[in-house]
Amino acid sequence: MAALLDVAVLGIGLAVMATVLWVVYRTMDHARLPVIRSEAHPPRATWAGVARYILLTPVLVSFWLFVLLLLITAVARERNPEQILAAACAVIAGARLLAHVRTEISQELAKTIPIVILGVILIGGQLVGVEAFERTIDAIPWDLVNAYWVGLIIWDLLLTSLWFWYQRRSWLGAGHTPGRLRRVIARWRRVGYSG
Repeated sequence: MAALLDVAVLGIGLAVMATVLWVVYRTMDHARLPVIRSEAHPPRATWAGVARYILLTPVLVSFWLFVLLLLITAVARERNPEQILAAACAVIAGARLLAHVRTEISQELAKTIPIVILGVILIGGQLVGVEAFERTIDAIPWDLVNAYWVGLIIWDLLLTSLWFWYQRRSWLGAGHTPGRLRRVIARWRRVGYSG
């Protein structure tokens, strides 16, 4: 009976962990700014969309960083706290960069690392233990965490700004011109040709 209870607890724990990992990678793998696209106008963002993006980015970065720090700390036997923090931030920064460049690759990065960690935990049983986990968490320099957190937020804002600029530029480069500009250009072309 005890073995059945152990299996049930492990199954529920894995389901919860897998759900959290799924939420992490699904929120990390694409550009977060909502963009309105149409053939008649260049891509644009509403003030509400921009406000939502700016307000949610620090929350999401905190969530991603917290989950990845916990997971990497749980399996990193031979890493110091600074290396664990740098690894978690590198996964986030890389996934966010790829989210704006190539979504498919971002999805792979954002889900592969947590799934590998989950596999190590499940198959290898390579957890560091409660005491080592607590020691590592206590040794993490939280001022450095704050610096990385701010850096990741700035990184995401910069990437999103460049991505949005590129989206608008690509639309204009594809032969689209905004309505008013299109009319002005058409008038300039007609000057001197009216008979």
